[in-house]
Amino acid sequence: MDIGFNGTGDLLYTWGAATQHPQPPTISLDLDLFTAGGRPWYVPLMVHPLYAGSFDPPTRGHIDLCERALALFGSLVIGIGRNPAKQGLFSPDERCEMFREAMGPRKGLEIEQFQGLVVDFARDRGCDALVRGLRDVRDFSYEWDMAHSNRRLAQDAGRAEIETLFLIPGLELSFASSSLIKEIVQNGGDASPWLHPEIEARLRARLQAREDS
Repeated sequence: MDIGFNGTGDLLYTWGAATQHPQPPTISLDLDLFTAGGRPWYVPLMVHPLYAGSFDPPTRGHIDLCERALALFGSLVIGIGRNPAKQGLFSPDERCEMFREAMGPRKGLEIEQFQGLVVDFARDRGCDALVRGLRDVRDFSYEWDMAHSNRRLAQDAGRAEIETLFLIPGLELSFASSSLIKEIVQNGGDASPWLHPEIEARLRARLQAREDS
């Protein structure tokens, strides 16, 4: 197996047969990382990202971003925030369970709870970037402020800067927020386009229990 750059500067793994790209400088490795008959494989970016939020509850949009981050980077820490001053619809333990139900076991995926600053949790977990989703231009202003605030907090604490990576979810998932989904469910609507079945069932039961209490 060789590693080299193609004609457009992309880093490639190549096996056996020569590619159609201009001849790159190559480094021979004795590592059997993949098996693919003569096909080039792109090297994942060497980033260990954190996707942090309240996720109350996790939606298909959240899951979509996790899938995209795992495909790009090969690893992801999902950080579920605990805020003692704010009573969520679901407990942090329940949100962790819902993520695990929706995503199943994945190589490189960790789901944990945290309390305090996101940059502190990222440092403790060895994460060097934050993943954030942008649904539309309305999200951008808020996320821009948060990205610069987190970068400044990391600098003020004497740590290396932490980068924020923006990912865009699938178009069909870009129109609904968690609050809107809760409202749909509360009024008897079908939330299956935005929630996994297990999570939708939990949400209906929790909202009904609140109405009955």
